Amino acid sequence: MKNSTKVILICLICLTYFIILNQSNEDASFNKDELSSNWNKDAKEVVRVYINATNTKDLELMNECIFNMDGYDYSHIGFYGEIKETLDDIIYIKYIDSEEVPFKTVEGRLKNGKYIYFKDGKSMDVKYKVKYKFENQPEESGINYLKYTLIKNKDGDYKIISCGY
Repeated sequence: MKNSTKVILICLICLTYFIILNQSNEDASFNKDELSSNWNKDAKEVVRVYINATNTKDLELMNECIFNMDGYDYSHIGFYGEIKETLDDIIYIKYIDSEEVPFKTVEGRLKNGKYIYFKDGKSMDVKYKVKYKFENQPEESGINYLKYTLIKNKDGDYKIISCGY
């Protein structure tokens, strides 16, 4: 094999490696320190931050995006956010876009059995791209859509209370 052919082959291998590396870190430019002070006042931004935090596996920031209330029965809605084991199965996830869709009152339940109704919120159809290590996930790698429902907490911040269709 000629030296020029070897050089070209090595360059192609390196280029392929960098493309794969770049793809697996598609949203590595996300920096939570650059978030505006009122990012959580915008439902679309909360969803974007949540997905980017999922990509960087930042559980603390993910939890900042999720509804939390003392005495609330989370088993009623079944949404707790991502857990570490699920995050380990994701190679990358990238927020693409979202659009607001009609919001319906969310019924929740307290641990004491009483019901609570959240009437102030937004629902977002979210488009994202995900790549899994294994293809036995509830969804496949590639472009996916989910509906996120967000409500306002007592401070007026949007928090994710449910996700799915």
